[in-house]
Amino acid sequence: MKKLQIDVTKSLYDSDGYRHTLVTATPVQIVTLLEGFYWLWDRVTGVCLLEGMAHARLTNHIPPGEDAQARRNPVAETRAFLTAQSVIRNAASGGRDIDDTPAGPQDVAH
Repeated sequence: MKKLQIDVTKSLYDSDGYRHTLVTATPVQIVTLLEGFYWLWDRVTGVCLLEGMAHARLTNHIPPGEDAQARRNPVAETRAFLTAQSVIRNAASGGRDIDDTPAGPQDVAH
């Protein structure tokens, strides 16, 4: 039996109980925004598609109080925030290694 897709006309919550803002959706994926960060989700399973964030889920329901409260502590939130920043920075840079050496005359396009 196929799982029902997430209903983007209803509220969207992650597995930590945070409410996300819908940016866009296709039949396959959902993009949300939470505190300035974009998140990419599988629309059928609700699994976060960002590298290293597969443990996060998106749903139309607020997770049970104890489950969400157990994960909502300052250390866990800081770690999740830093992980999300790192993943998003990596995705934005195309996963390339950054060369911080100053450009010399040989690097200038003519």
